[in-house]
Amino acid sequence: MKKKTIYIVIELKVREIVAKLLFAYRASLRGYRVYLGSREKIIDLIKNKEERGGVFFYKAGLQVDKTIEISKKIEKHIVLDEEMTAGLNEERYYKSAKAFFVETKKYIDAYFYVNKKISSIVKNSIKAKNVYGVGWPRVDLFQKKYAGIYDEDVNKIKSKYGKFYLFMSDLGFITKNYKEYALEYYPWGGSKKDIKDWKNFSLAKAKNSFEEFKLLVSFFKNVCKLDPKVKILIRGHPAENVSEWKKQINGYQNLIYLPPIDDPQPWIMASQGVMHRGCSTSLQSFVLNKPISYVKLNFTSRNSPFLKRKPFDISYKIFNSDDFFKWIKVKNKNNMNLVKRDLNLDEKKSSCDKILNIVDNYKIKKEKAYFYKKKEPTVIEKLNFYYNGIKSKIFFLLVVTKILKRNIDKFYLTSKIPNGITKKEAFRYLKKIDNLDKKVKSNLKINQVSENLIKIEVNK
Repeated sequence: MKKKTIYIVIELKVREIVAKLLFAYRASLRGYRVYLGSREKIIDLIKNKEERGGVFFYKAGLQVDKTIEISKKIEKHIVLDEEMTAGLNEERYYKSAKAFFVETKKYIDAYFYVNKKISSIVKNSIKAKNVYGVGWPRVDLFQKKYAGIYDEDVNKIKSKYGKFYLFMSDLGFITKNYKEYALEYYPWGGSKKDIKDWKNFSLAKAKNSFEEFKLLVSFFKNVCKLDPKVKILIRGHPAENVSEWKKQINGYQNLIYLPPIDDPQPWIMASQGVMHRGCSTSLQSFVLNKPISYVKLNFTSRNSPFLKRKPFDISYKIFNSDDFFKWIKVKNKNNMNLVKRDLNLDEKKSSCDKILNIVDNYKIKKEKAYFYKKKEPTVIEKLNFYYNGIKSKIFFLLVVTKILKRNIDKFYLTSKIPNGITKKEAFRYLKKIDNLDKKVKSNLKINQVSENLIKIEVNK
């Protein structure tokens, strides 16, 4: 049966998977067939399908050549820009608005942002009409309506860890190698001056993060020494060196490292309170009505470019160990009006439906269902596989021994797609979403098309 089709990329699974499944669910109820997968699998599927049609749904900008190549096989290209998160300092939005290649603008049919303020900045910066501040599916999940999705996970966490405080890290640069890490990749788009400014800012930011990391480790150790009954779980960021965190807190039983391999929301919900240093999950924790605190041990000024002002303003301030013990005694009641505009909170209409209302107006050709045809590798492809494997090991040894001056941290990062994108996991979450949506009785069909690629639709 032919249907309108949406091809959704999952790039950072822990942040995106449940929100994109919610969007896929709402889309399938409207009659769409949805393919959800890793960037590699979705792009490969699009390139190899027989006819042109469908909507490509991505989280940011693509390189010019890939954008042009995809445009040959899809009718609409939409972007849900998840790098432009709520709570950043306003000057960051003006800089980040230049991240898209100018040449790709004519191929992108819609840019979606979390709020109207950000969309207005982007609209004026890139001179585009098709920019919308409609909210995020991820924010839809913060509502009480969907809290039940995580009940099972929350209960398991509480059963295993009991009472704990959660630190959500977003440092990124936590080793002495921060210079090589900071300059490993250059931003897309922008002028030479933009790139130069970015390099200077990135280096300063990396140095500040590394210095904060050292202070934070000492802070956590001191808190645990002062009160051995306090338990702190440190949730690492996907861009951080896993082994460095483990090494630094080794030997402290009430200081536990959590690799970023699953959705952070149940961990937030299970905690007694959330510590952060401006991470976007601070606003998420606020909406989930958790006590939140901004840990700023090297505080100089609220106007520092390394201090995120909105998260700072809505949080309890921790500058030392004494502040931590004061914070955990404070009674909590968060005022949602403080973040309503930033997160575009709307109880009447979900972000998923706002985006789909725009997509519904597109003229999209109905397509047949596609199946991934696995090809047996040729002899040359097999040889290239082994050759690249050997080359990677040699490169690793050269970097470790410092013969090559490169970013060593990337060898110790968590996978962007931990445990893959599977039918089993999708079914688990979609079943919960379906049960919570009392007004709807759907007949969902989920297929594992290939590794890290699933198909979702309503079976009529």
